[in-house]
Amino acid sequence: MSACSADCFESPGHNSSAPDSTPATECSPSPPPDAKPPGINPPEILCIGIGYIGFALRSLIYLLHVMDVSCIIDVRDRPFSERSPQFDFKNMISNVELMDADIRYYWFGGSLGLDRWKDMQLSNKDAVKKHRHMQIPEFQSYAAYMTTPHSKGVLADIKLLARGEAERGKRIVIMCDEEMFMRCHRRLIADSLVAQGWIVLHMSQRPKECMKHKLWGVGRVGPGGEVVYDVPPPPIAKKPVTYW
Repeated sequence: MSACSADCFESPGHNSSAPDSTPATECSPSPPPDAKPPGINPPEILCIGIGYIGFALRSLIYLLHVMDVSCIIDVRDRPFSERSPQFDFKNMISNVELMDADIRYYWFGGSLGLDRWKDMQLSNKDAVKKHRHMQIPEFQSYAAYMTTPHSKGVLADIKLLARGEAERGKRIVIMCDEEMFMRCHRRLIADSLVAQGWIVLHMSQRPKECMKHKLWGVGRVGPGGEVVYDVPPPPIAKKPVTYW
């Protein structure tokens, strides 16, 4: 299966089942030739950060393989890196190892990249102000962007893809540069998905090590499933002052 960019969604095909090496008996009949792999219900969406240097593409492919990932959703603003050229756009869409692993690649940075926060700063400052307890300016504006029709449409495409892959026992992964999700805008993307009832798991760079995403503490689910970051953070406990 060929890799493809975000501009050309292709319908996911069904993999042919590998033959069962266990001899068939009356108690364990062979599966029919057209049997489908068990689905993942409810569907799950994964997130991973590749870091800025030193992570091999082959290592990423292995991590995704053991988690049954079939699609990479790249949300980097610019899918290029001088330090990690193995993750450049041109290499990702034509990489033979990705194709052999039956993993497709889509770039969504133009629609879900962090740079979209700049659009909101210029066009809709009132929407930005609603997220008054988001202390990171770029994230505050990006949170406002996540409530726009354009962003919702892109997320709808991603959810549709995730459902289709889950039906055949596969997952999709949202990928960005920053290794720590707490410092990456994919945290806000995950918040939006969780607010709509999705299961989101953050992968580490170790096999099968995942953490279930929870809504940011300063966020709440508002009307229509939109996340609003206006919840005051808990007060920081002060240590008693002693003079002896």
